[in-house]
Amino acid sequence: MQHFFSNGKLLLTAEYLVLQGAQALAVPTHFGQSITVETQIDSQSILWQTHVEGNLWFRARFSNSLAILETNDKATAHVIQKLLAATIDLNPEFIAKIQSSKVACSINFPMEWGLGTSSSLISNVAYVSNVDPFLLLRKVSKGSGYDIACARAQSAILYELQQDQPKITPVSFAPTFKNQIYFAYLGQKQNSETSIARYLQKETDQSAVSQVTMLTQEMLHAKKLSDFNQIVVEHEQITGKILGEMPIKEKSFRNFDGEIKSLGAWGGDFVMITWKHSMAELQKILIEKNMHTLFRFDQILKSAAEQKPIRTGR
Repeated sequence: MQHFFSNGKLLLTAEYLVLQGAQALAVPTHFGQSITVETQIDSQSILWQTHVEGNLWFRARFSNSLAILETNDKATAHVIQKLLAATIDLNPEFIAKIQSSKVACSINFPMEWGLGTSSSLISNVAYVSNVDPFLLLRKVSKGSGYDIACARAQSAILYELQQDQPKITPVSFAPTFKNQIYFAYLGQKQNSETSIARYLQKETDQSAVSQVTMLTQEMLHAKKLSDFNQIVVEHEQITGKILGEMPIKEKSFRNFDGEIKSLGAWGGDFVMITWKHSMAELQKILIEKNMHTLFRFDQILKSAAEQKPIRTGR
């Protein structure tokens, strides 16, 4: 039996621009996905099951040649089939390992949060097959790979693509004002692949890449909340201009006494919030916006004690 675990992720800076070489600040989460692979006795097929928060979400049976024999979700089965085929392309010996096996995946957070169900799966399959996870990613996705780096990181990282190759630098990210930083789920999961494809059709001002790299460094080393807030404002303005979209604070949180930064694909995933007042007051505001999942800074990081997220109102 083999068992592996890969972290979820949050991208704090350089969303989209990381694809053009901007340096990004990203953090692994203590939420993530595990995989267990064991041989089935007297079986001529591959049984795949994925549980989400303890409940069976996906089930499929593949032939030993990867044909889909039965499933409760054809679209997801095709994704798994494609991933396994890509893995075998990288390591032909993997087909012998996966044949007649039972694969059990377990995701310990709601799928809609978008914390890295795909990237943690790619990392886990790469563990099992002993292939380079970044090479596997390239076969199935157009992403930058920061999420793959987070899947295996033990701390926050600086991530950048240099000549299309990932450069990963572990860093310590724990601002003195971290108790005034929160993460909240907007409630409308975005499709990362669709968002990336749309972004890649745009022409990017290379000066924006340099500006965001500078803001990444400034965010990492910010000593005061006021400086951190200014960095958030500048970053939102740059990204909003590139995407042709209004920053989340301007669109949905006017007169909010703090700053709000979109994370990852803009529009529905997580946001980072700075807030100087009580958490109860912030919860009240979020409830009015129909936002029911809130984390303190220390609850989201892999290095933090594994506490359950605070859900407001329900």
